[in-house]
Amino acid sequence: MKIWRGLAALLLALLLFGSTCLAEAAEITRQCSYWVSAGKKGNLTDDSFRSSWTYAGSDARLGVELPDSVAGGTLQIGWDFEPSAYQVEEYDEERNLLRTRDQSFTFPSVETCVDLLPETKYVFLQLNAPDQDIAELRVYGPGELPEGVHVWNPPVEKAELMVVSTHQDDELIYFGGMIPYYTVAQNRPTVVVYMADCGRYRRQEALNGLWMMGVRDYPDFINLKDKRVKSIEEGLKLWGGEEHVLEELVARIRRYKPEVIVTHDFDGEYGHNQHKITARLMQQAIDAAADATRFPETAAQYGIWQVKKLYIHLYGENQLDMPWKVPLAELNGRTPLEVAQLGYAEHASQQKYFQVEDGGKYDNARFGLYFSTVGLDSGINDMFENIPTPTPEITPTPEPTPTPEIIPTPVPTAEPTAQIVLPLLTVEVTAAPTAEPVPAAEQSAPGGMGLLLGMLGGAVALGIAVLALEKRARKRRRRHKRRK
Repeated sequence: MKIWRGLAALLLALLLFGSTCLAEAAEITRQCSYWVSAGKKGNLTDDSFRSSWTYAGSDARLGVELPDSVAGGTLQIGWDFEPSAYQVEEYDEERNLLRTRDQSFTFPSVETCVDLLPETKYVFLQLNAPDQDIAELRVYGPGELPEGVHVWNPPVEKAELMVVSTHQDDELIYFGGMIPYYTVAQNRPTVVVYMADCGRYRRQEALNGLWMMGVRDYPDFINLKDKRVKSIEEGLKLWGGEEHVLEELVARIRRYKPEVIVTHDFDGEYGHNQHKITARLMQQAIDAAADATRFPETAAQYGIWQVKKLYIHLYGENQLDMPWKVPLAELNGRTPLEVAQLGYAEHASQQKYFQVEDGGKYDNARFGLYFSTVGLDSGINDMFENIPTPTPEITPTPEPTPTPEIIPTPVPTAEPTAQIVLPLLTVEVTAAPTAEPVPAAEQSAPGGMGLLLGMLGGAVALGIAVLALEKRARKRRRRHKRRK
């Protein structure tokens, strides 16, 4: 019996240990030490999007030292704008270089989550281009990241729906339940394109709102200047001219290849001239996107594309009255309008100016079909009417993702090692270890799901073996009794 009890205890220990792999990652930002080569390091961790870590020129550098006895988990970086050139270096406790990655390991985003190796003790971020200011820095230990931490998927490669919003909030105020209805409930690949740069705080509100509604694919920020202008002409000048705006729109159409585009009222809803520009140039952009002679650089990069339908908010012909007030099981019994209102609650800075309302002069459920290559709608209030559902392509199994290349820091030939002396950290740079390269599985999934599944499988197999042994022992005892 002692054997069985020991095996049962081992099984319980494995299950308990496995459950810790699913524990929520603890934020350890305040427990870490920091160093910066320029600027105010306090701006990295002050929990304010209104201040940023800024620096002069390029080649700025910051370092993070993780607390003792805490394994590496995730470094989350909140940028002012999508970064273009940076490098992340990880070192262990002995100050050996573990790996170096540049920005190509992920996609450009104002929210970057950098997975850290379990043995990482020091992290250095090298900024190789100017104007890559950081609004916030957060550090998490191992485990599943909290729900509030955004780990975005890249923007969709092929969109069915493109929502073109001038500002960060228009996608909800004037388009209502569009995103909850089509993107979340119907799971249609969607890209939300924002025209104007409303600042880091408003971009964060937009990301929070999309995440709250269930969107996980990163949007596209064009970042044209935001300003109330007195005329369309003034607005076009502010945005770099009509051709520049068209080029930006055409690039997005060709890149994401949407079947349906939805955008603003031609009269700019309440007369906003930047809304008017977005709406009035969209038809030209659709025509240009299908013409290989217009903007040939993006035609060569993405190919040309013909959009099937364009819907304009409040357009008076071929109107749809969208069902934003119908509860949907896919939205946990909520209506698309209610989910949009939950998303808009994340736009804290705009609450006193606008709300996502039902009906009214700027009814966010009324749209008109302005352009179509597939005929008019029949009145069933479906923007994808007459557009056939794409047949999934059968593609070969992709090759395994290669382990990110470890780029050793160049070492001067005169000395076996180089030493970087920093105010808080002294890092001895040596060649990355080559005897046991880190498996790709260990370089992702900070929650350790693969390890947990392996341990659970082993525990189940062990339990089955224990039951089989106990059954055989009972049979032997019964035979022994019969012999007596």
